[in-house]
Amino acid sequence: MKDVLLNNVRWRMSTHFNLSGKSIPVKAEQNLQERLETMWLTNASLSVEEKIRKALEIIGGWEQYFRRERDIHSIFEYICLVEVSDREPETLEKLRSLRCNVENGYSDIFKYLIRFWQSVNIKTSELFECLAFSYRMDAGSLCKYVK
Repeated sequence: MKDVLLNNVRWRMSTHFNLSGKSIPVKAEQNLQERLETMWLTNASLSVEEKIRKALEIIGGWEQYFRRERDIHSIFEYICLVEVSDREPETLEKLRSLRCNVENGYSDIFKYLIRFWQSVNIKTSELFECLAFSYRMDAGSLCKYVK
């Protein structure tokens, strides 16, 4: 019984609160990014779509725990958003602007994003992906030139 109480106290001490509920500690953010990257790298035999489904499960559990949506902090989160997008012009424009915030060093994600931008016929984003990946250009800087 003492162990259960002690664990409960530890959990409460590691949880941060703000006016809208639980806030996300920096360490927890880092843990999510590491978990997504580990999942991506250790499941090399899976297709990109299967990896995205696994990442969506991880992110969904995260959002359910903290009871709120979160900002995108990695290419893994970005590609999940692309996968579930409704492909409406408004949404596509939002996806294009969010892309400037994340870097990609994964060839399978690069190929997936190229196919996506081709499917919605947005050549500038296709060019963006090619330049950002092939020349390892900083996404934020590149966004100023490719619109």
